[in-house]
Amino acid sequence: MSGGFHNADFPMDDQGRTYHLMVKRGDVANRILTVGDTHRATALAKYLENVHKVEASRHFITYTGHYHGTPLTIVASLMGYPNTDFVVREFRAVTDGPLYFIRFGTCGTPDPNLRIGDLAVGRDAAGIIRNPDAFRAPQADPRAYYHITLPVPADQTLYNHMLAHLRANHPDVVPRIREGTALSGCSFFSSQGRPDSHFTDHNESMLTRITTEMPHTVSIEMETFHLYDLADVSVGHSVHAFGCAMIIAERSNKNFVTPAEKERLVTAWGIPLLDAIAAIPIPHEEEMHGPECCWNKAN
Repeated sequence: MSGGFHNADFPMDDQGRTYHLMVKRGDVANRILTVGDTHRATALAKYLENVHKVEASRHFITYTGHYHGTPLTIVASLMGYPNTDFVVREFRAVTDGPLYFIRFGTCGTPDPNLRIGDLAVGRDAAGIIRNPDAFRAPQADPRAYYHITLPVPADQTLYNHMLAHLRANHPDVVPRIREGTALSGCSFFSSQGRPDSHFTDHNESMLTRITTEMPHTVSIEMETFHLYDLADVSVGHSVHAFGCAMIIAERSNKNFVTPAEKERLVTAWGIPLLDAIAAIPIPHEEEMHGPECCWNKAN
C-alpha cells in the first residue's frame, strides 16, 4: 500500500507512482498512442498481447503490452490542455529514452471540402486561447477576445515516418488523409466558435476568422497544440509528437458523426496507426528495458 505522496512540485508516492495517472517505472513503453476517451483506448487495447493495465481514480487508463512483438502503450488521455500536460509529463518522469507520442483524436473541421471519416493530420498546430481580460471591458477589435498562437511544427522525422508507413502499408486509407494545421481550442465551446445563448462569448465570427487567418486548417480540437508545444520544449528534444484526428464534425454544415460510424472509424484508422507506431525505429539501447518493465513479465 502507498504511504502517501511526496514532493509538492512533482508528487509521487513511495512506490514511484505519479499522482494523476498512477504510473511508475516499467508501466509505460517508449511508443505511445494517446486517445481522448476510455472507450477508444479499451477498443484498441484488444490488439495488444500480455496487457498490463493501470487505472487511476481520475479516469486515466494506461494499457501497455506487445503489438506484434513490440512494446507499446495506449493511454486514455481524456480532453484538453491540462490532461495532455499530465500524460506527457508523468510518462516522461517514469520512462528512459525517447518518447514517441502519437495522438489519435477526434475533431471538427472548418474546411467544407473535408468529410466525416477523413483523418486530419497536423503538419503543425496552433492554439486558440480565450482572453479573460478582454471580457472585462469593451473591445474595439473583436479578435482581442481570443488569441491564436503561432504554429508549432510536428516532429518532422516522426511525421515523415508515420505518413510513409501508412502510404506503403495501408494504401486504402491514403485518399482520406488530410494534411494541414491542427487548431486546439482551450475549450470545446467558446474558443472553438460554438455560440451559446447562455453566455456572452463573442465568438460568432470565430470560424470566419479561422478560415481567413489560418486557411490551411484541417481540424479543430483541444489537445494537439499542447502536445506539440511540450515536445518542442522537452529537454534534449526527448519527446517526439505526431497528431492526427478522425473528423467527426463538419463545422460548415453542422453534420455530425453517427455512433455506429464513429465506432467503425476507431478500428479503420486505429489499426493502421498501431502498425505505424510499432514500426518507429528506436535503438534497443535507448528503449526502456529491464525486469521492472511490465512487457518483460509473464501475466
